[in-house]
Amino acid sequence: SLLEIGAGPGRDSLFFQDQGLEVTCIDLSPKMIELCQQKGLDANVMDMMHLDFDLNSFDAVYALNSFLHLPKEEFPVALENVRNVLRPAGLFFLGIYGGLEFEGVWEKDAYRPKRFFSFHSDENLKKILPDMFKILYFKHIEFEEGELGFQSTILRKCATE
Repeated sequence: SLLEIGAGPGRDSLFFQDQGLEVTCIDLSPKMIELCQQKGLDANVMDMMHLDFDLNSFDAVYALNSFLHLPKEEFPVALENVRNVLRPAGLFFLGIYGGLEFEGVWEKDAYRPKRFFSFHSDENLKKILPDMFKILYFKHIEFEEGELGFQSTILRKCATE
């Protein structure tokens, strides 16, 4: 079973479902959840800061670029929420843009109005994550231009929790 946090229109969730996984999607946007449901996905409007699932509900959690919009003070709470819904030894894929320390409205954002972002340096992310997970994989992918890269992480909930 897989929980996707910040599913958007459900493209990734549909892929996982087509691979035979039991997928649940959440997103803050009712319109995005409607698009997920039109694809036949189990989807709910929900905030990652208040996950309304039982403890140990999922084998895996997938979050691609949803955590980068959290204020830094909320980041550890969201991580703990993920840990709570994961089964023992569950996997968590966290993919976010980062590589530098920044929090606020990103002036280089192409969207209008410009959005809030919270970026973490590789070093800081590697300090925060082991408080709740074992890091199985961490890769920083450099972009050709710009100061940001992509941080791809695979984490495991400790089996004894």
